[in-house]
Amino acid sequence: MSALKNKHKDTNSPAAVYAAGVFLNRLLGRIDALVSVVIIVFMATLVVVVSTQVVLRYIFNSSLDWAWEVSRLCFVALIFFAIPLALKIRGHVGIDILQNLLPPLFQRGLIIGLNVVGIFLMMVVTVVGTRATMSTWNQTLSSLPLSSGWFYVPLLWAGFHCSLHFASQSLDLALGGELPSSFVEEVKESMKS
Repeated sequence: MSALKNKHKDTNSPAAVYAAGVFLNRLLGRIDALVSVVIIVFMATLVVVVSTQVVLRYIFNSSLDWAWEVSRLCFVALIFFAIPLALKIRGHVGIDILQNLLPPLFQRGLIIGLNVVGIFLMMVVTVVGTRATMSTWNQTLSSLPLSSGWFYVPLLWAGFHCSLHFASQSLDLALGGELPSSFVEEVKESMKS
């Protein structure tokens, strides 16, 4: 977030908004680092469980009863924990042809407006994920003594975490941060260097 990483130069913006943006970016940096470690743990668990299951099945003609549910839970968690990290770097597919035709001020307003819509939708995902988790918490998995509600926890986390990234990006743009470049432009630049 360019405007929030550099020293604040815009004297028209309230200091409290700037301080909130700096706090949010620091908080997100710590959350993102922790989530990255969680993703690595889930990925390692997935690889070990699936590899062990393949070896047991094809070499020893045996299997782990719980491998399917553990690998499925790890896969679901990987996807939903990674979504906010991709959102942070604007790594999701987006169509910016019309946006790029607008003047920078309107681009900024459009992105902030869409981020506000994104915050609302991600909070809906969080609320629905919380309800789904609570409604399935008493159901257990067939091969493990775990609640089936654990499959919904990554969903509600992703909704909350994404809303924080949308808020951070909006604050950055509102405080004069750089407009995001298009992915195609970024690829062209990286190929030149």
